[in-house]
Amino acid sequence: MSGKTTNGNFTSLDQGLFSGADIQKPADIQKPNDRIDASPAANLIDQDERSISGGLWFLALDKQDSVRQFVASHPASPADCLDFLAADNNATVRLFVAGNANTAPAALEKLAKDNALSVRRACAANPNCPSASLAQLAKDPDPQLRLEVACNITTPSKVLGVLASDADTYVRYHVACNLNTASEALNQLSFDPILLIRQAVALNPVTDAKTMTRLASDSEVSVRQKVASNMQTPKPYLVALANEEDIFVRRFVAHNEQAEITALNQLSQDNDLQVRIAIAHRENLPHELLQTLALDAEVDICRAVARNENLSKEIMAELAKHNDVFVRVWLARNESCPADILFELAEDKEICVRQAVADNQTVSGKVFEILTRDPGLFIRNNKVSNVPLEPSVMNAMVKDLDPAMRAIVAGNEHVSSIVLERLSCDEHEDVRRRVAANPRCPAHVLHILTSDPESAVRLSAARNPFAPQVALAHLAFDHDPYVRLACAKAKYTVAKTLRRLASDSDVWVRRAARKNLSRSLSS
Repeated sequence: MSGKTTNGNFTSLDQGLFSGADIQKPADIQKPNDRIDASPAANLIDQDERSISGGLWFLALDKQDSVRQFVASHPASPADCLDFLAADNNATVRLFVAGNANTAPAALEKLAKDNALSVRRACAANPNCPSASLAQLAKDPDPQLRLEVACNITTPSKVLGVLASDADTYVRYHVACNLNTASEALNQLSFDPILLIRQAVALNPVTDAKTMTRLASDSEVSVRQKVASNMQTPKPYLVALANEEDIFVRRFVAHNEQAEITALNQLSQDNDLQVRIAIAHRENLPHELLQTLALDAEVDICRAVARNENLSKEIMAELAKHNDVFVRVWLARNESCPADILFELAEDKEICVRQAVADNQTVSGKVFEILTRDPGLFIRNNKVSNVPLEPSVMNAMVKDLDPAMRAIVAGNEHVSSIVLERLSCDEHEDVRRRVAANPRCPAHVLHILTSDPESAVRLSAARNPFAPQVALAHLAFDHDPYVRLACAKAKYTVAKTLRRLASDSDVWVRRAARKNLSRSLSS
C-alpha cells in the first residue's frame, strides 16, 4: 500500500507512513498545545501516540470510502479526527463514527440528527451520547432506535420514564432491565400485562421494596422465582416464599444471601435435595443448623457440610467417622480442620483420605511425620530426596523400572528441565505429579500437565508457584472443583482468571476467588 505525501512523492507504509511527519491537518481542527514531555519514557509514549494519530489523520483524508471507514471504526482514532469524519458524505463512515467510543459528545449531538437511520441508531447506543440527544432520539418513530436508547447505560432516568410507556414490548423490557430506571417507572412496569417485563422488574437490583412486595404475590410463578433470587427482596417476604409449593422458588430463596435464619431453618428440612444442599453451602450458618445438616441421610448434604470452614470441632469429629469416603476426603481437605482430627484421618484405611490430608496446606508437626512414613502418598515439601544427585546416579534412576526411583528424581529440585520434561510423560501418576510440583519444571511442561487425565497431577500444577498464567487460566475451567479452588487461592493468579472463578459454579471456589481478587486489587 502506498500514499501520496504533501510534497507530491509516494511513500510506502514501511517507510514511515504512520509517522505523521509530513501530514498537515486542516487549520480549523488542529490539536492545540502539542508538546513533548521532558521525561525520555514519556517522550517515547507521546511520540508513539502522535505517530498513530498522524497515520490515522493521513488515512482520514483518503478519497476511498473504505479507508475512511477503517479510520472511523479504529479504537485509536482521536476525537478531533472523528469529529472531522462526522461530516463525511459517506453514511457508513458516519455510522462508524457514531459507534466509536472515542467520539466526543459534540459530534454525537450532530450525528443524532443525521438523516440516515443506521447512524442515529449507533448514536443512541453510544454511552457518550449527550442526554439531550438521547431524549430527542427516544421520540424517534423507529422502535429499534428507541430500544437502543432504552439499553444505553447512560440514558437518564427521566428519558427512561418516558420509554416505560412505549408501545413496543421490547423497548419497555429493556427499560425494566436498565439500572438507571427510576422507582416510579419500575413500579409502573410491574403492572405490565407482558410476563417478560414483570420478570425483568423482579430481577432488577434497583427495584424498591414496595414493588418487590407486590411482585412476590404475582399470579405467575416465574415472576415469584425472580423475586426470590433478588437481593433487594424484603426479608419477611423471603420467609413467605420459603413456603412456596414451587421448588424453584424455594431453591432461589435458599441461594439468596439476604435470607434470614427463620427461612434457612425451614428450608433445611425441605423435601427437595437441592434446597438442602444450597443451605449447606452457605457461610456463617449457626451451629445448630450445621449439626442438623451433618446428620442428614443424604451423603451429598454431608459432603457439602464437610467443606464448610466454620464447622465446630464436635461436628468435624462426627464427620471424621462418616461411612462415606468422600465426606472424609472433603473434611481432610478442609483447612479449618484441627490437627487432632487430621491426625485421625491420616491413619484412615482409605488412601484417598490419607492423600487428602497430605494435600491439606495446613498440615504440619506429628501429622506430617505420619504421612511421610506412608509410602503410597505424595508429600509436598518433602526434602528427604531433595539433595543433589550425581549425573550417573540420576540417569540410572530415571531409567529404573521401579517408579519410586523415578519419583525421587521427579521431585528433586536439582534436576535439569530436560529430565523433568522426559518424566512428565511417565506412565505413573505419582511421577508426573512430582514433576508438576517441582519448582524447576519448565513452563511449557506445566502447561501440558494441566491437561493430564489425573486430577492430582493438575492440582500440583495449580499449586506450583511458578505455574504460568496461561496454565492457571486453563485450570480455571477444570472439571474438578478442588483444582479450581487451588487456582482461586493461588497467590499469583491474575485478576482476569480470578474474575472468571468469581462466577464459578462451586460456591467455595467463588468465595476464594473473590477474596483473592479483593486482596490483589487492594495491594
